Amino acid sequence: MKNGSLRRPTPPSPFSAKTIRPFIDFHPSTTTKVGQCRGADEPRVTGLALQLSLAGFAVLTFLFQARAGVVIYPAPEGAPLVAQYHLTVADQTVPVYLGSPKRFYGFCQFDIDEPVTVRVNTTFPLDNPRIIPDHLGIKPSVEGRTASFTLQAPCKVTFLPNGETPENALHIFANPLERSPPREGDPGVIFIGPGIHRRDITVGDGQTLYLAGGAILKGAVTVAGHKARVQGRGIIDGSEWGHFERRDVPLRITGASTTVEGIIVRLSWRAGISVVRTTGVQVVNAKICASRFANDDGITVSNASEVTVRDCFIRTDDDCIALKGYSADRRNVSDCIFENTQLWCDRARIILIGHETMVHHMRDIVFKDIDILRYSMTPFLIEPGELGTAGPGILFEEIRILGWGDNTGPLIQIQPTVNRWMQLKEPGWVDGISFRNIRFTGRHRGPWVRIQGYDANHTAKNIRLEGVFINGQPLTPEWPGVLLGPHAENINFLPGD
Repeated sequence: MKNGSLRRPTPPSPFSAKTIRPFIDFHPSTTTKVGQCRGADEPRVTGLALQLSLAGFAVLTFLFQARAGVVIYPAPEGAPLVAQYHLTVADQTVPVYLGSPKRFYGFCQFDIDEPVTVRVNTTFPLDNPRIIPDHLGIKPSVEGRTASFTLQAPCKVTFLPNGETPENALHIFANPLERSPPREGDPGVIFIGPGIHRRDITVGDGQTLYLAGGAILKGAVTVAGHKARVQGRGIIDGSEWGHFERRDVPLRITGASTTVEGIIVRLSWRAGISVVRTTGVQVVNAKICASRFANDDGITVSNASEVTVRDCFIRTDDDCIALKGYSADRRNVSDCIFENTQLWCDRARIILIGHETMVHHMRDIVFKDIDILRYSMTPFLIEPGELGTAGPGILFEEIRILGWGDNTGPLIQIQPTVNRWMQLKEPGWVDGISFRNIRFTGRHRGPWVRIQGYDANHTAKNIRLEGVFINGQPLTPEWPGVLLGPHAENINFLPGD
């Protein structure tokens, strides 16, 4: 079967010995599949729901106690699954979804709270298979067309059938078990159960949108309310709309003190998650699986502050993370942190700061504990314009970069600029950027660093590179490929640890 081909999922038997558990409770009104509530030192309390569905009848769900801490979410009828991969966790089959019709890859998810054995059977030749990020130290064993490995705890990993290339990847999302998920009928809860649903949803003040595992929502979600939430293990799917066919985005957040947790955004028609003119937003354990066409930025933060992105995965064609400003009042982007996140870009940049910079400052922004699994253009592009300033207080720390040798730009590029996306057509400034403990492994084409100002009045200054290592060697300003141009001031390289 060719790459990107689909197959109809085979529904699992509801009476399989692997899904039947000792009966403890019955909730006829709920379609949630899991329940979990424990601290690190508390005894395990888990739940596994058994879904029984008959064509033309309502979904019935029975809640059972799980003897093993593994939860699998069956795919709904008509879900876009692939035939090139068959994956099991603790001997239970996990649906593998098609990531992109443009560049074949698959993704899957399940919940665990204990070590599990994962087996991946594939139609691709297993030529030196590899699990990335490499620093996790997971080595698969191979028998025939099946690779096996163990996950000790919830994590995100990517399986490569041929470890010398990023092609034909399988992204595996091992979530933690959900903690006390909402139930259908709970006050203030918009409950989307398993199945394919076509609708747009606005989440108001204090409301929770719950997307259950096995739910695919084809539409757009706007989080407009104060203290609103979007959570669950479901998928927001934009595959039915073409490039810029809609003016909204799959998940737009304008409400303050809001939270997004656990969901997947698939094949957005423009940016996947957009945070706009708000404050106090948390995005945790979200997965963005795109890379269909340009402008499908993963997460954009525009004129917003106090934004936290943690434990996420983003794969895009365009920029993975973009900080922007569109507002006439030039509201800042500030006090943001992006951490413990994996980024994969097939064509554009990993992190973009400044192409649309209608702000006074983009400042006090931290990127920490990041794995860059693939990049094409420049991973770090800082190009402020519109009379805005990138800095002070922008920090990139503890970042691991994997290079495949197919990039088209420097590793780091910093310069005020003017480009076709800008309105004022005036450059900005760079003042106060730090890189600390950056470790690159692999192959790279072109310059390593390019830093310069725009002119004498629009400089790039106060930039610190501390502990930048290229295949184990510390980067210094004397290296070939370190280009420090005009109007760049106080650029410091330090050895680091």
